[in-house]
Amino acid sequence: MEKDTANQNNNRFRVDDKTMASYEYNLLDTTRRFLFTFDNKGDTLCRFPNYNPLPVIKKTAAYNHPPDPDIYYWNGQLTVRQPLNDTVYRVVSPNKLVPAYVLNFGSYRIEVQNYLYGDSPEKLCPSTWKEANQYILFFYIQNRESRNNRKFFYSYYDKKSRQFYHFCEGTTIPEQEFFIENPLPDGLPFILSYVDISENQLRVVYSKKRLENIIKNKQFASLPPEQQNKINTMQSDLGESEVLIMILE
Repeated sequence: MEKDTANQNNNRFRVDDKTMASYEYNLLDTTRRFLFTFDNKGDTLCRFPNYNPLPVIKKTAAYNHPPDPDIYYWNGQLTVRQPLNDTVYRVVSPNKLVPAYVLNFGSYRIEVQNYLYGDSPEKLCPSTWKEANQYILFFYIQNRESRNNRKFFYSYYDKKSRQFYHFCEGTTIPEQEFFIENPLPDGLPFILSYVDISENQLRVVYSKKRLENIIKNKQFASLPPEQQNKINTMQSDLGESEVLIMILE
């Protein structure tokens, strides 16, 4: 799915009709900057500090680059999940951030220093965060720096009941290969890596190539024969420039 290009331009994000924001976090920046807002003339209105701790740089060792932030709009409000910070913020005005969610990993939280240099056995590292009207899909990884011991946790948060659920814990199957069977006989399986957000809805987009990848997936054989036949037919009939969209309720 395409990003909301009406609301963002490179690293400029709309706050309101008169204000923009720019994300500027650099974990090695000693000025400790995170996000700032500015008016239509380019004058800075507010600069929000970075609360991630500054790491100790080891000159003799290479470090891992931090993951990209999640920056998106929910109900028209700019929302930012800074990597390696446990708080998800909404920008409610040019000079005010409000915490929307806190990711509480307790003693399993990975710190900036641990992330940079791979010294984080058993620590949990946030991976994918996708917010819709009813749910938040949230995936995280344990032992991320160890290919042989890496484990994936797939979960979601029900915003109405305020309950957190796992639909798979500690699997070795990565997001690109993991899918959930659809109970509808002629339905498509739920592919985690194909999920996107549009109009505050969780949607899964299937192109001809993506349907082909499903058919090649080793889990495809576990699907009911009727569903396998349906997917094969869909893949054959779908044009190269066409997509199928499944909306998750």
